[in-house]
Amino acid sequence: MNKQTGFTLIELMVAVMVVAILAAIAFPSYQEYMRRQNLALAKQEMMIIAGELERFKGKNFSYKGFDGSAFYTDFDSTAGTLQTPINKPNKTHTITLMDADSKLPLTDANSNGLNWTIIAIRNTPIDQRNYDVLLRSDGVRCQTKDENKVNDGNFTDCGPNLENW
Repeated sequence: MNKQTGFTLIELMVAVMVVAILAAIAFPSYQEYMRRQNLALAKQEMMIIAGELERFKGKNFSYKGFDGSAFYTDFDSTAGTLQTPINKPNKTHTITLMDADSKLPLTDANSNGLNWTIIAIRNTPIDQRNYDVLLRSDGVRCQTKDENKVNDGNFTDCGPNLENW
């Protein structure tokens, strides 16, 4: 008698179905993990910049003239922007640092330098499941999933659907 060993077609189909179900559960969880990680990295860079701003003001008595390119090689001092995450190819947020009153970069000669605002806007295409973030020198910290609420020109709050962080 010649006995053959191996898997039957039914056994292979069951194994493929089990792998497909596990992948269907794991992939969205992984995507959500990456969103949270990218948001956390953007917030981390914002807090680092805020700390450097306070050190700068302690030495110069004003935020005017602060240039983030001393800390970040990718920082665009003329626009006051930085792409995050740092040292990774897929940039998910654009962080913009500006004077809170004049809405100009702090390196601009016309900025007041009394207060600052930092925003992190999701890069295009807009990921509707992630957040835009606002951090101000007066302690306001909020985030929203509503598109263009942080970037509406006022930079004062996150709109009606805000979440504090």
